[in-house]
Amino acid sequence: MIARNPYLWRAGVLVALLSPLAALPFAARVAGGPPPVVRLRPMLPPPVSQLRTGDLIFRSGIAAESFVIKAFDRGGAFSHVGLLDVGRDGAHVVHIEPGSTADDSRVRREPLNVFLAPGRADAYAVYHVAPADPVRGAVAVAAALRYVAHGTSFDRDYRLDTPDALYCTELVWRAYREAGLDLIDGRVADLPTLLRRPVIAVAFLAGSRHLVAAASGAATPSLAAR
Repeated sequence: MIARNPYLWRAGVLVALLSPLAALPFAARVAGGPPPVVRLRPMLPPPVSQLRTGDLIFRSGIAAESFVIKAFDRGGAFSHVGLLDVGRDGAHVVHIEPGSTADDSRVRREPLNVFLAPGRADAYAVYHVAPADPVRGAVAVAAALRYVAHGTSFDRDYRLDTPDALYCTELVWRAYREAGLDLIDGRVADLPTLLRRPVIAVAFLAGSRHLVAAASGAATPSLAAR
């Protein structure tokens, strides 16, 4: 959700270095032993039976940008969000994030297990939209899929007045607004960011009164000596 700004990148590296897992190799060197290799055991995705089309799935990323988002997002445990599309071909997530190429930076639909791959996330939470309304959820996902069809790009300026460029929370908000529900009730977060404009923060969206927790999971770190 954070653009590749050099100042934010450096801040992300600093936050990452201060995280418990990143501190382990340093602690091992201080102790005189070989630095451990920290790996994350793959998370088990939630059973499809627990999921509904239109659910929101929040993800805690492990990239430097993700640490920046969680550091600036007050009380935020997650750095990214998408919409679940559950069908005969399984569970997929419609979402957008900044990538290394133009194609990677567009709204896309990808399998749930790819969205939660070990190299991309260490925790997730799924929320139902309440009250349950299968039609509304389907309409919201259909709206998000139209952005896929249009090839809508990631909005590195984080503006809410540019529907031709979106960031992750904005995509979810716009999709549900087209389905007749404003998930943020006309309010935006007041974040201590460098953006100096209203944004829909990940934690702010997760705290919506329209959401009910449905499932969650986290990767388990494992250590192995070199």
